[in-house]
Amino acid sequence: MSRLDLKACLERGTRHFLEAWYGVDLLGADARWGSQPKPLREWWGWQEASDVAFIHQNHLLSELRSRDQFTVFYVENQAVVQWAYETASDDPDPEVFERTNADQSAWEPLGMPMSQFLLLIACFEAAIGAEHALWVNDPTAEHVDLLTDGLALADGAAFWEMQVYVGDEAVLTLHSNTVAIYSSPDPSVIEGKRDSLS
Repeated sequence: MSRLDLKACLERGTRHFLEAWYGVDLLGADARWGSQPKPLREWWGWQEASDVAFIHQNHLLSELRSRDQFTVFYVENQAVVQWAYETASDDPDPEVFERTNADQSAWEPLGMPMSQFLLLIACFEAAIGAEHALWVNDPTAEHVDLLTDGLALADGAAFWEMQVYVGDEAVLTLHSNTVAIYSSPDPSVIEGKRDSLS
């Protein structure tokens, strides 16, 4: 078993991934009280219990917004894309919907519950905010093969034209084949991957 074993943490859930990636202990963190879905209240509780930011690029809202019978909880950093759940849902882990804000398009179901979506968000935000990362613009098929070697596509990991791959010590986000971000808390992992691409 590797030092981080991110794959195993991913299988155990968002809290375990956040703890492994950021080196924090969130075990005693309480979920916030309220009527919002439990996965969202748990995230807020974990964030309050830690002095490390878990969101680096986009916005996980602490004050939710209702729009067209949906409650928006996550917004792309330029407000182009929004993610929401049906406001009337009484499911403790509701399905997530996505829409492009610019043209006020219809809400489209992602086919995954909020707990799974937040796990992917944890991976994406970790990758983009990582101190140690390898960014590859316009990756070729060969680059993608080398970058995904030893990684597995995270379950349901296709949203916002992005795929999330996870290995024992690294996370890769592949954005519409325009940019790949390979990241790890361990700089030696990044150097090893950089060498393989040379």
